[in-house]
Amino acid sequence: MPICSQCRNAISWASLPKENRSSSSLTWHRPSRLGDSQTIEHHTDCVALLASSSTCHICRFLSSFIPSADPERTDFLTSFDRCSVKLVETRSQQSLATCLQVELWQADDSGYTSWFNAKSSRIRSPIIGICRKYSPLSERAIWSNQASNLRARIQVINQWLKDCKENHSTCANHNQKTRPTRLLDIGNENDSSIKLIYSSNIDHALDNHYIALSHCWGSPATPIHRTTKKNHEEHLNSIPVKGLPQTFKDAIIVSRALRIRYLWIDSLCIIQDDEADWANEAAKMAHVYEGSYFTIAATSSKDGGGGLFLGSAPPTSVIFEKNAPVNDEEPICFVRYPLAALRNIWEAPLSKRAWVVQEQILSPRLVHFAENQLWYQCRSGIESEDGTMNVPGFPSFKANTIIDSGPSDSMATRDLSTPLQSINTWWSWVTEYSSRSLTFRSDRIAAVAGITTHYEESTGDSPLLGLWKDSIWFDLGWYIDYDIGPSIADSHIAANIPKWSWLSIQPSYKLVPTTKLDQQKWSEAQSKIRIQKAEIMWEGRPHTSSILATTLVLLGLLKPLSFPLPPPKGKLKMRLDFEAPWDGFLDFTIFLDCAIEADDSRGFSTLLLFSTSIYEYILLLRNPDQTGGGYQRLGAGRTHRPRGHPGLFQKATWTQVMLV
Repeated sequence: MPICSQCRNAISWASLPKENRSSSSLTWHRPSRLGDSQTIEHHTDCVALLASSSTCHICRFLSSFIPSADPERTDFLTSFDRCSVKLVETRSQQSLATCLQVELWQADDSGYTSWFNAKSSRIRSPIIGICRKYSPLSERAIWSNQASNLRARIQVINQWLKDCKENHSTCANHNQKTRPTRLLDIGNENDSSIKLIYSSNIDHALDNHYIALSHCWGSPATPIHRTTKKNHEEHLNSIPVKGLPQTFKDAIIVSRALRIRYLWIDSLCIIQDDEADWANEAAKMAHVYEGSYFTIAATSSKDGGGGLFLGSAPPTSVIFEKNAPVNDEEPICFVRYPLAALRNIWEAPLSKRAWVVQEQILSPRLVHFAENQLWYQCRSGIESEDGTMNVPGFPSFKANTIIDSGPSDSMATRDLSTPLQSINTWWSWVTEYSSRSLTFRSDRIAAVAGITTHYEESTGDSPLLGLWKDSIWFDLGWYIDYDIGPSIADSHIAANIPKWSWLSIQPSYKLVPTTKLDQQKWSEAQSKIRIQKAEIMWEGRPHTSSILATTLVLLGLLKPLSFPLPPPKGKLKMRLDFEAPWDGFLDFTIFLDCAIEADDSRGFSTLLLFSTSIYEYILLLRNPDQTGGGYQRLGAGRTHRPRGHPGLFQKATWTQVMLV
């Protein structure tokens, strides 16, 4: 089927460099209130678009986004009878190809031009990609009208790795610190088996690269292939590839195709039923991923059987225009849909797994094997296989919301250069980690051992079960975001983790700090607590063995508090009258960790953590019982007061407070 003149004009226009479009009579700009995006007229109205769809395959595709024929359609088209169809260039700063978004525009009564898309009408607003025939991007198999094969996709990965090594200054500093204790020697493509090998037996001078695999284990009902004390010796001799899950097989295929001999897979390289080995290796997780050449991310696979989608064809439709254009100087173009979308990574099964947070943060490079296409992510940014997403400074994950201004580059989720950046970076990690799921709750602490080690080595600070000594005044103010996650009733893990640590909260509760710490608040913040004693005793390795005992004693301003007990909805808001001679009230907000018992006779206190010019950030505590014990954390929050008011703690005394 040929294409219509409107589509031909649009494709020819889109394939031109921007500077050559400006003189074209086809070029139009959005009104300034909507931004300055180059736009081309397409059809005069929806009716014309639908009429053209019978003879033009691009119009047929675009018209599929208008509601299908039904009794409501006539009314819909009538209401948009003066609506023109325009193609608006989008992703211009994030794409190696030209991306055009289909929109409907209509002059309104005020004389402005309004636009309609998925947010304001029943029309979805598709984005199509256009790639010139002789562009380097067009050489990628994903832009052809044939299914991609493994060899073609390996070429793309090699191109990414080469470009990263030669041109990315941010990635050039990557140095391999240590090797994992064990690796998999995968041999060559003709071998029917692989074997487990100790790194100490590898000549590092001859072969210094290995690939790590990041994957979902799946449910306990479908156990993953693993190394145990029983089969350890057997695995040192041979592991038949035939018996491995598909994701492992595909990772071996990719590694062999890239001519990288060694592969690290957690379930095979750690002796899973040996507690000492597991604790030792889990503690080294930071160095395992940091030291890898790159990480294969089985992004779209929910378990070991999902594989890496190596044989996936380009999704939906690739329109290949092979007729000679009207003007011989205009290049032949490829048009494709759908295009890459970041949700394909952020909402994928792998990105819901808590263990993977440290893998995404610490890996110098990741190749995401998603269901629709490949993605390459490194410390300089991220690029999709189709080239329509090319984002410098892509954050490691979606929940990087702690920094008010948003991430300026990909280091926003890795920046540990200053105390302020370090605190914000740590809490972006905690926010993401806490909202993800864990198969085994007992892994709650071990699954952050890698990033804890990395943070400790980078900052010199001392860890306290997810908090840090130097920033304890800020870190204690975490709370549960009840907009996301389960109900308050069962928030704590039944384990020997003190309530003052956010690690005591079950997985899938999103945890955030009491405030976003920007430069102004940082300059105003005054710590109001001092550590008297802080100690964590472990049964074995810190962070990967059981906790034997914890001690946290603070010196701070403590004030008794009485209030009507609220229903257990997670958030308590009160207004407390000022004491004379002040006139007014204090806004008082507490986010509860758990339901407060109505018959609690021990009473409550508040502890001041830090203050700024108009806020006091506090903990709500349950008082010790008659046997002594300590104060138990119930929640965190803040009071708001006018400038100059001494605040809630004006008559409080410095008190030694032991938290339990």
